[in-house]
Amino acid sequence: MSCARDGDVYRLGFPGLATFLIDDGGAIACRPLPTLPAGTLEHLLIDQVLPRVLTHRGCLVLHAGCVASAQGAIAFLGDSGSGKSTLCADFACAGHPLLGDDGIVVRRTAAEGFEALATYPGLRLLPDPLARLFDDTSAATPVAHYTTKRRLDRDSVAFTLSAGAAPLRALYVLDTGVDVGITPLVERDAFMFLLRASFQLHLDDRERSRGLFERIGGVQDAVPVRRLSYPRDFDRLGDVRGAVMADVGELANHASLEGCAWS
Repeated sequence: MSCARDGDVYRLGFPGLATFLIDDGGAIACRPLPTLPAGTLEHLLIDQVLPRVLTHRGCLVLHAGCVASAQGAIAFLGDSGSGKSTLCADFACAGHPLLGDDGIVVRRTAAEGFEALATYPGLRLLPDPLARLFDDTSAATPVAHYTTKRRLDRDSVAFTLSAGAAPLRALYVLDTGVDVGITPLVERDAFMFLLRASFQLHLDDRERSRGLFERIGGVQDAVPVRRLSYPRDFDRLGDVRGAVMADVGELANHASLEGCAWS
């Protein structure tokens, strides 16, 4: 992807695919190649363009998968291919409502906490996790012409979707390990991971960059950021889910005890 600015117009280019023009008010125009499939255009708009436009308007959008639990929303951060969607699919199959498998909007609440907002309803999975987690994959549709990922929407298979916002309880940065382990991240590393997971329309806008840094810092101060190490083994997904739920439970109990101490 390339980005350029001409006055109040921003240009996002995806070589060989499409160019998007965004004015300072957020209006979007697109110049796709004539041969570009409609599904690929939709994918670029939803996953690359809209997160940057929302950030430009002052929102915080994170490249993360997210599910809801009784203790609050649980978000997974990591590079593309790190397993966010697979983990979200496993949690969704176990009854935890899905907020998004690749992106969430995070906003501050009146109680000085943060909540995660549900994005588009669906899962996008590579062939192996798709086959392992779902019995019927016939309804899965292509995400884009240049990837083997397939999309499952709310009408194609049985998994629960969250229709609204949920309090953000914890953020987990995914890492590959021999066994399942969860450890806190130091503040510097946590900030850098959150920054890498965020979106910007253009990097030369100092005021908006400062605002983004402040929003990330606010989330980091209020929500635990943890490293989740686990083996990339489908048979261990239940262990990963159990470890995350146990950790979230401990975090919720700790927060409750802190609240009692202050009151």
